[in-house]
Amino acid sequence: MTTVTFDTLQFANRLKAAGVPCAHAEAEASALAEVFAGQGDRLATKQDVDALGHRIDLIEVATKQDFAQLGARIEQCETATKQEFVRLEARIEQSETAAKQDFARLEARIEQSETAAKQEFARLEVQIEQRATKADLTALEARTKDEMGRVEERLEAKIEKSALRLHGEIIALSHQIGLLRWMMGLIVAGVTSLIVKAFIFPGV
Repeated sequence: MTTVTFDTLQFANRLKAAGVPCAHAEAEASALAEVFAGQGDRLATKQDVDALGHRIDLIEVATKQDFAQLGARIEQCETATKQEFVRLEARIEQSETAAKQDFARLEARIEQSETAAKQEFARLEVQIEQRATKADLTALEARTKDEMGRVEERLEAKIEKSALRLHGEIIALSHQIGLLRWMMGLIVAGVTSLIVKAFIFPGV
C-alpha cells in the first residue's frame, strides 16, 4: 500500500486559525504525525481500494464461470444418471420377466409331471386290476418312486439355477446403483468446496 503523507505545518496552522492555542495546535499536529508515521503503511489509499475492487471483479467473473461449468457438469451427470437408471430399470424388468417365464415353465413342467404321474397311477391301477400280483405291485411302485424322484430332482435343480441367476443380477444392479450415488456425492462435495473457496476465502 502507498504511504500517506501528513502535513503537520498545515494542520497546525488550521488549528491556530480556528482559535486553538499555538502550543496545543503544534502538539496535536505532532501527535497525529506520529500516528500516521506508525500506521501509514497499513492505511488503504484510493488506488488500493480500486485495485481491490478490480480483484473482486475478477474473482466474481471467475466464480461465475466456475459455477457455469459446474452447472453444465451437474446437468451432464444428471442426464447420464437418469439414462443409467433407465437402463437399470429395463434390465430389472427383463430379469423379472425372464424369472417369471422360468417359473411359468417350471409350473408347466410340474403340471405335466403331475399329469404324467396321475396317468401312471391310473395305468398302474388298471394293471393291478388286471394282474394283482405282489411282485408286479412292488416293481411298479419302485418304478413310480424312481420316476417321481428324478422329476423332483430336475425341477429343484431348475428352480435353484433360476434363483441364483436372478440373485446375481440383482446384486450387480445394486453395485451399479451404489457407484452412481458415490459419483453424485463427489460432484456435490466438489461444488460445495468451490463455493466455500470462492466466498469464504476469495483471495486463496
